[in-house]
Amino acid sequence: MGAWGAQIFENDSASDFIYGLTKSDEKPLETLIECFHNGIDNEYIESDEGSEIIIGALLVCGFNSRKFIVDKANNEISEYHKKPILDFLEKYQSKWDKDYKSKSYRENLPVEKLALNALSVVNSEKSESYELWAETEYLEEWQTTIEKLAKELKSQLRN
Repeated sequence: MGAWGAQIFENDSASDFIYGLTKSDEKPLETLIECFHNGIDNEYIESDEGSEIIIGALLVCGFNSRKFIVDKANNEISEYHKKPILDFLEKYQSKWDKDYKSKSYRENLPVEKLALNALSVVNSEKSESYELWAETEYLEEWQTTIEKLAKELKSQLRN
């Protein structure tokens, strides 16, 4: 593995995924939803899939609140990643609002809950990411990153 750290973009997979989404015109919003479904449906998720779910959760938070991205960017997201994320959110916001935000997924779940469910799989023994972090002294730091995203998603759940 190349770059590897406990923050969201401190690994190559996360950077590759966001780069691919921001440069693609091939239904990137569908890709986000698919990564959540795959994370929930698969018996085991590889490290790359875990990174995609984490980025997907970050983008859902960003579609609901740019402030979250900007605030997080001050501490945890570099300017290098912040600009393409904000550009992506701006480009796809109206499509997100129209086609995804109010839609229900699986058993009537809002997208935030779908992302939360997938994120919980990343932070479990069904995840290669979890297994790799569990072998290090940085598991708690990595889990804190996941928990911050989960807390934001929970705060954004529609009633």
